[in-house]
Order: sequence, then C-alpha cells, then structure tokens
Amino acid sequence: MEPRNRPSARLALAVLVSAVATLGACGSSDDQANRSITTVTETSAPEPNSATPGRTVLASYQSATVYAGATDYYFEDPSGEIVDFRVSNLSEEQAVELPNDMLDPGMVEGPPGANPDLVGEDFLLIYDGEDQLVRVELNE
Repeated sequence: MEPRNRPSARLALAVLVSAVATLGACGSSDDQANRSITTVTETSAPEPNSATPGRTVLASYQSATVYAGATDYYFEDPSGEIVDFRVSNLSEEQAVELPNDMLDPGMVEGPPGANPDLVGEDFLLIYDGEDQLVRVELNE
C-alpha cells in the first residue's frame, strides 16, 4: 500500500519544518534554549514630551538583521533575557531613536549586520510611560 499525499500530512510536515527552523535559529546550546524572549514591536512614533516617565533597561547589543522593510535589533539584559525590537526602514519618522552607527558601516555587499565595534557594548533602552521603547543610547 502506497502512502497518500494527504493535506493533513503536508500540514504536519510544514509545522515540523517551521519548528525545526525556529529552534535552529535560536541556537542549540542549553543556555540559549532556557532564555526567554521579549519582542517589542513599534507601530507609531512616541509623543515628544511624554509627561509620564518610563523605565530604562541596561542591555548588551547582540546583533541586528536588516530586511527590505525593517531592521531587527537584539539585546541581552543582565538576567540573560533577549530583548528585540523592529524598526521600519521605510518610515520617514522612526518610532525609536537610535545611534547612527548601530549597523556595520563596512559592508560592501549584501545587507549590513550589527556594527562589530558595538557588539557586546552596554546600551540603555529607554521606554516611555506607556512602556513603549522610544530611544536607545550607548551607556557611557
């Protein structure tokens, strides 16, 4: 008896491939597998003069991935939690203020990644009173 090409089998295979790809992207070490991930997605520009102060998080710059329409930035806080956020590459007005040198200025071919001079450096992730990320600053 030959196996049939059933839609449920194809769906199960697609889910399995997605799960393996996701796990592979996270790394295979036990340390990385036990980390939690916090995703911050910015959708609108913050108010310039927010009356309510927010929180500030100290985090180490880990990497950046540039896509056609956005750039993902990855940081790690002192507890090992990964904090990532996406900034649009298309918007005239960015929702998050970033230092100009976050991406590798020496890339000749392909999209740039994180600036190697800044990887591992501590940054301050500054949130407004509504817990929206508004600014990233090098912790000097």
